[in-house]
Amino acid sequence: MSAPNDHRAGIHRHKFTEAAEVEAYLKKNFNPVRIRPIGRELKATTIVLRMDDLEFWSIRTRSGYEVLPSVGRPLYWICMPDRGQLDARIGSRIVSVHEGQGWIRKSEDIDSILKHRGLVETSCVIPRETVHAHIERARALGVKTSGHLDGMLDITRGNGRLISKLSTEMIEGAENGMTLAFSPLAVRSFSSLFLDLLVHGTALGLTDSPYRRETRTIRRAVDFIEANLQEPLSVMDIAEAAGIGPRALQIGFQRMYGCTPQRYVRLLRLARARSDLINRNDQETIAEIAARWGFFHLGLFARQYHDAYRERPSETKRQPQIR
Repeated sequence: MSAPNDHRAGIHRHKFTEAAEVEAYLKKNFNPVRIRPIGRELKATTIVLRMDDLEFWSIRTRSGYEVLPSVGRPLYWICMPDRGQLDARIGSRIVSVHEGQGWIRKSEDIDSILKHRGLVETSCVIPRETVHAHIERARALGVKTSGHLDGMLDITRGNGRLISKLSTEMIEGAENGMTLAFSPLAVRSFSSLFLDLLVHGTALGLTDSPYRRETRTIRRAVDFIEANLQEPLSVMDIAEAAGIGPRALQIGFQRMYGCTPQRYVRLLRLARARSDLINRNDQETIAEIAARWGFFHLGLFARQYHDAYRERPSETKRQPQIR
């Protein structure tokens, strides 16, 4: 159930224990989503802090869950794990975000986000029109900015670290009765500072910006993986298809997707198997689904699946289908 709200300067506190509560809040304030708990119920504590058009979330999960967004109001999502990891699916691609990394993405690009058990995350949701208006004001003053805000961000240094620390401090301050909550002027000043850091400095530190040539080669590698996902794939095979060496392939995947090429292939195969289990054909066995995606040892598949989704393949198959 939700805890009582505190409406000072738009501050809201919630403690979610049911998926329906999270869905209702997001539908009311942003876009409709589906929350799919990994297991019997959602076990997560969420603190929400709204300041003008900015909204900060502090999430602590005791059980994993999937977020399945729908298309609606254009937003930027910024995810910054303090501990643990999350995996986002964008079309057929998987992006893993770990401690020390930030990830910025347009909401309509995201098909699902898997938040693993034990995740401690600070995130921010900003309407795209707010960011673009700030960019235009800055350009009118002669300040150089970039509209490219999709990619991975190092939050251990530079502007990325400032953004992460500011988000965390604001949420902790809201919990401890900060005086900023009573000052509309301070709220506006903070919002402006946060957006300045985001649009002026952060874009320069995003992986997709300084590594454009590398991005093209890694995307060739991903295209090759997707076209051959049901075939045996080695690092050498993938590197040759991308036209780079194995070491460059490893570095590129870490920078773009936060994981090794081998882990990326495994996560993508598990995601395809999970999709087949959820949208199930009752005549098809788990072993047949696993084999289709390259898992020929059923026990190993079950362990890897459980490690990724914190439930057994049989539990996924028994749950109601998502319509």
